Amino acid sequence: MKKIISILLCAALAISAAVPAFAADNNSKELEAAILKAKSLVNIPDGLTEFTYDVREDEGSKAQLTFWLSWHDREYRNSVDVSIRGGYMTSYYANNYMDAEYQGLGTMTREAAAEIAAKFLSANNPALAAKMVLTDQSQSDTSGHNLVYMMYENGTPATMVKANIRISSHTGEVTNYNWDSVDFGEALPSTAGVISEAIAKGSYISSGGLTIEYRSWYDYENRQLNVFPAYSIKGQHYAIDARTGKPVQLSDGGVYPMARMAGAGEAAADSVGAEKSLSPAEMDAVSGMESLLTSSQAQARAATVFPALQKMKPTSSQLTTKYDDDKAFIWSIEYEDSDGTYAHTNVDAKSGEVIAWSYYRGTEDRKGKTPISGERGLSIATGMLEKAAPGKFSQTALNEDSSSRKFIPMAGGAEPYAHSYSFDRKVGGYTFVTDSIYVTVDPYTEEITSYRCNWHNNAKFPEIKNPVSPESAFEMFDEYGDFRLAYSGVAGGQEASSTAAVAARVLLPVPGISTAKPTPVYLWMNSVPFHIDPLTGAKIDYRGREYQENKAIPYTDIEGHWAKDTINRLFENGYYVTGGLFEPNGKVTQSGFFSLLTSAQNRFSDQDALYKHLILNGVLLESEKAPEAALTRYDAAKFAVRYLNYQDLAAFPEIFVNPYADEISDGYKGYVAIAKAISVMKGDTAGNFGGDREMTNAESAVVVFNVANVRAVLAARTQASNEAKEAAVRPPGSASISSASGGGGGAVTLPGIIDRSSIGNGVAGSAGSAVPNVADPSGPVPVAAPAAAAAN
Repeated sequence: MKKIISILLCAALAISAAVPAFAADNNSKELEAAILKAKSLVNIPDGLTEFTYDVREDEGSKAQLTFWLSWHDREYRNSVDVSIRGGYMTSYYANNYMDAEYQGLGTMTREAAAEIAAKFLSANNPALAAKMVLTDQSQSDTSGHNLVYMMYENGTPATMVKANIRISSHTGEVTNYNWDSVDFGEALPSTAGVISEAIAKGSYISSGGLTIEYRSWYDYENRQLNVFPAYSIKGQHYAIDARTGKPVQLSDGGVYPMARMAGAGEAAADSVGAEKSLSPAEMDAVSGMESLLTSSQAQARAATVFPALQKMKPTSSQLTTKYDDDKAFIWSIEYEDSDGTYAHTNVDAKSGEVIAWSYYRGTEDRKGKTPISGERGLSIATGMLEKAAPGKFSQTALNEDSSSRKFIPMAGGAEPYAHSYSFDRKVGGYTFVTDSIYVTVDPYTEEITSYRCNWHNNAKFPEIKNPVSPESAFEMFDEYGDFRLAYSGVAGGQEASSTAAVAARVLLPVPGISTAKPTPVYLWMNSVPFHIDPLTGAKIDYRGREYQENKAIPYTDIEGHWAKDTINRLFENGYYVTGGLFEPNGKVTQSGFFSLLTSAQNRFSDQDALYKHLILNGVLLESEKAPEAALTRYDAAKFAVRYLNYQDLAAFPEIFVNPYADEISDGYKGYVAIAKAISVMKGDTAGNFGGDREMTNAESAVVVFNVANVRAVLAARTQASNEAKEAAVRPPGSASISSASGGGGGAVTLPGIIDRSSIGNGVAGSAGSAVPNVADPSGPVPVAAPAAAAAN
C-alpha cells in the first residue's frame, strides 16, 4: 500500500512540475497599476518602507481583480492601507503619527472639507463622482469631518452606492475612505410610471410596515421591567416596490465595489506613471509576483491531488500572505457545482503544495432519504411546544415575516438544511416583541435541533385604547426618516440569500457575490431613532420615555454675535446643542453647560443619564447637583478643572497665590488658578475674575471651547507619548495596541500661582514654563488662536 502511495505522489509531483509558470498571466502589471493609482491619490510617507499586498480574482476575470495594499514601517507603528478594485480605489486608511501636529480642535470647516472630498472623488473616478451628492448623514468631531456621499441618478438617490470620506480638520488630508456599492453595471432602471408617494405610504401602512406593538426596557437601577405600547416601523430593510406597490425586502447582505469601467486599469497606469515611481519594496512585490503560480496554475495543482475538482467551477481565488510570514503567499480557492457541492482549497503560491482542502456535498449523505415538508416541520414544532410549554405557546402566533415556514437550503439550494420557526408572544392582539419561542427541526431525522424561549412571566401590559391613527404616526416618522423614492438593492429571494448564508457557515464567506438588484422603491432614507406612543402621539425612546432630539442643526440666532466664530467652531468639532437655537445672550444653566461640554463625546438619552455620568467620573458631587441653577464663573472654573482631571491639586487652596485683583473664595482658589494656568479662563481688563457673576450661553461656549481644545491637545500628546514608549520596547514586527487618552491626566505646570513657601520640600515639579492664556468669557472679546497645553 505504501508503495502505491509513493508511486502516486511521484506521479503527482511530476505532473505539477511540468506545469509552466506563465509570467504573462500573473497580474504583475495590474499590481503595478494599482500601486501607482494609490500613490496618485494619497500620500505614502517616506518612512513606510515595508510593503505587502493581497489580491483577489473573482470568477477568473481580471476585470474583477481586487488588490489590498499595505505600507508600514518595520515596527508596524505607522501604516497606510489601500484597496484597489478594477483600477479604482475602494478603501483607504492611514494610521500615521510620524508627521502629526497636535493643535487641539480642528480649524477647517465642513464646507472646506467637502471641497477637498469632491476633488478626491473626482480624481479617483470622475464619471461616478459627478453623480455623488453630500448627504446630511455627515458628522464632525474634534479632529475631522466624516462626509457621506450618495449617488443620484436623474434626481433619484441610489442608496446602495455610497462613499465615506474623512478629512482631517487640521491638515485637510483624506485620512479614511470607503466606497460601498453593488456590482450592478452602469445602467439603472427608469423611474417612469412609478406609483405616487401617497400611494406608497398607504401601501406601507396597510401591508404591516407600521404597527402597534408592546416593547420593554429593564430598569437595572430599580430592577423593574417596564412594558409600553409603541408605534414602530419595520426599518430600512422593508420597502415598497415603486412599480407594483407591494412590500419588498431590501438586501441586507454586504455591498460590493462597482464594476470596473472599460480601460480603467490601463488609463490609471498611463496617467500616473509619468509622475510616480515604484519604491524598492514595491518593485520587489511586483517582480516577486512574477515567480508565483497564477490562480489557474494553483487550481491545476489542486486538481492533481483531488481529481473531483476537475469537474467543479472555481468561483473565486484569493492570494493572501500567511499570518506569520508576509513573504509567503497562499492561493485560497472556492469551488461550487450545480449539484450543491462546495469545495475549498489552499495552495502555496510558490511551491504549489496543496496545504488545505475541504469538500461539502449537500445531497450525497441524504441519498435515499426524503426530507419532510415545511408544514410537517411546523407540525412537529407545535406538537413539541404544546407539550413542553402549553401555557406560553397558546399566547403566541407564528411570525410570518421571518423564515418560519421556509427552510434554509443546503449549498446549492437543492435540499433543506433545517426548518426554523419563530413564535411571537401576543397580548390583546398586539405583538410583544421581547418575548418569543424559536425552534428548528432537522428535515431528515425530524428531531428538534434547537429550542429557545424568551419570556417575561411577570410583565404587566398597559391597555391600548383609542390609539392615534397610523397615518398620523407615519407623518411623524416621515419628518425624520424621509420616506421617498430611491434606488436600492432588492434581495434576490429567500432561497438565494439563505444559500449564501449556509455557504458562509460551512466554508468561508464569498465576498463579491450579491443578489441585490437595483430597483426603484419607496423607503426610509434615514434611520428613525424613536417610536410613537399610540396613546399620546408623543415621540418616545427605547425605554418608553420622552425622546430627546440629538440631531445637529445649524444655529439661526448667532449671526452678528461676538461669540459666533467660537460657537460655530464648536459646532464644526461636534460640540452642539439641539433645536437649531443657541440663545447666546441667555443665562446658561448647570445642565446646559454640562450638555455642551460633553456633547462631542457622549449624547446622553436624558438629564439623569448625563448627571450619573458626571458624578461617576468625579466632575460633579451629588450635593452640587442643581440642573436648573444659573452657572457662575466659580462653578465653570471648578467643573472645567475637574473635567480635565486636575482637581487633586485644587483641593489645597493654601498653596495657591491669587492671580487676580479681586478676592477669590478659598474653596475656589485652586480651581480658578489652575483654570488660568491651563488657558481655560482668565479675568477682565481690570484684572478681576468675578467669580459670583452668572454666565451667558455665549460665555460658557468660550469656556467649553478652551476646555475642548486643551483636552484634544493633551489626548493627542498622550497618544504620541504612548506610541513612542511602545515603539521603544515593542519587539520588531508586532503591532501597536495603545489608544488615545480621553482626558488631561499627568502633570501640569502652574508657574506664578503656587505659593512655594507653603508647600515644603516634598513637592517637586511645580515649576515650568507658563501656558499662554486664550479667550475668556469675561465679556465681548474675540477668540484667540488655541494655545498649546502643558505636555505630560
